[in-house]
Amino acid sequence: MIRNNFRLTQNEKVKIIEYNSLDYNIQDIAKEISCNAKTVRRVVQRWNEENTIENYIPTGRPKTISDLKRQKIIRIVTNKPFSSSKEIAQRFSISESYCRKISNNSGLTGCKPKRKPPLTREHIRSRRHFERLFRHWSVNEWRKVIFSDETLIELDKLKKKGWVWRPKNVLNDNKYCTFHSGRYGIRCKFWGAIGYNYKSDLIQIDQSLNREKYQNISQNQIFPNFNTINNTNFNFFSAR
Repeated sequence: MIRNNFRLTQNEKVKIIEYNSLDYNIQDIAKEISCNAKTVRRVVQRWNEENTIENYIPTGRPKTISDLKRQKIIRIVTNKPFSSSKEIAQRFSISESYCRKISNNSGLTGCKPKRKPPLTREHIRSRRHFERLFRHWSVNEWRKVIFSDETLIELDKLKKKGWVWRPKNVLNDNKYCTFHSGRYGIRCKFWGAIGYNYKSDLIQIDQSLNREKYQNISQNQIFPNFNTINNTNFNFFSAR
C-alpha cells in the first residue's frame, strides 16, 4: 500500500539508493518501499546531485502553530464572529495578540458591534422627504425649532459589550450587529429636548413610548415654557 504525506526514514532512503544502484526503475523501487514514485525520484535526484540523503534543515523562525490550526481559527472567527480572542487563544494555547494577528491577516478586524439595525428603505425615504421639505429654511428659522428624543442607558456594569470579527467596510450586516434583548441588568430610558435658547430637564420614562405618549410628554414639558421660548415652532418628527 502506497503511503502519502509522510517522511522517509534514513533506512528507507538507503534502500532506495541501493535499489537504484542495482538498476531498479523508479516504479519498482516505489513498490518495494511502499511510497510514491515522485518521492523516490526526489531522493535519487538529490543523491546524484548533492551526494546526500539528509533532510533539508528549515531556515527562519518555525511556525507557532500548524496550518491546520490556523485554518480552524479562521473558520471559528468567520462562522462565530462574536468569539473572543481570549477564548480562542486558550483553546489553541497561543497568545491573544497572535490570535488577533491571524484574524487580521484573514481580512477580519476586531470592532465594537453596532447596537441597532441599519435604516430600512422606509426610513431612508422619510429622511429624504424631511430634507426636501425643510432644506430652504434659514438659520433663524431653525433657531425657532425644538428637537426632542429619548435614549436608553444600561446601568449594569457587568454587562459585556463585546467585540465582533468583521470584514472591512461591512458595517450594517445583521450578522455583525447586536441588539437589545431585554435580559441584561438595569436599563433606564430618558427623554429630553433642546433648542437654540431652551433646554428641558431629563425625564425618566418607565414604559415604552408610542406617538400619543411622546406627544403628552412634549406638551407637559415644552408647552408650559412657551412664555420663555419666544416665537418657537414645535413639530413632531420620528427619530428614525
